[in-house]
Amino acid sequence: MLKNTRRKAAELLLEKTLKAKKKEQKHPDLEGFNHLCSAESGAESKIEAGMKKTGTGLRGKDSKKLLLSVEVQDISSLLQAATAGADIVYVPVSLFEELMSPRNADMLEDLKAERAELIFRIPRITHDRELEELKPLLEKVRDAGFTLACSSLGTSQLAKELSIPFVAQKDLNIFNAFTASAFYQAGAYRATLSSELNLNEIKNVCETLQTCWLQARSKF
Repeated sequence: MLKNTRRKAAELLLEKTLKAKKKEQKHPDLEGFNHLCSAESGAESKIEAGMKKTGTGLRGKDSKKLLLSVEVQDISSLLQAATAGADIVYVPVSLFEELMSPRNADMLEDLKAERAELIFRIPRITHDRELEELKPLLEKVRDAGFTLACSSLGTSQLAKELSIPFVAQKDLNIFNAFTASAFYQAGAYRATLSSELNLNEIKNVCETLQTCWLQARSKF
């Protein structure tokens, strides 16, 4: 009982400490960090080219329409999500070859008609050997004109090496514009922010990224 009480007290103290520190970091001063907005190696143009290649992404940047994004685990759920109005659907990359089979040609046409963006998700936990085995499949995804969803730095680097536009997934816990900008410069055309951010913090990140985008475009 004493150990349990001590453990609970420690957890409450930690929670209180973290809460207090988080309040102090709600709105960090972003001035003086413009160098983080630099588009190295034409990164901004690569992002725009990647979005135009997929026919998606730009819709979210140029429009204030709220997009519905969902994750599914099988093909039947994919079709249901698209039919129900999902704008973006994440599916496991292991389903790629099955989806590309001739028997699913009509379904792919239906997805195009629904204007659903299809993104192939790389497993969250992928070891070195598994990454090597994935390369041929990822090249097929690229050649078919689709994009990837990456949940680790390793898979993001692999997507960059293979010249595949990718989405930086929620598992990467992107809390600020600096991190999001780093992923954009690495080839991402979309970054999923951490669900722990509140609306003001999300707005802060988006406004900073928009400023970076405009500054980068003005240089070309």
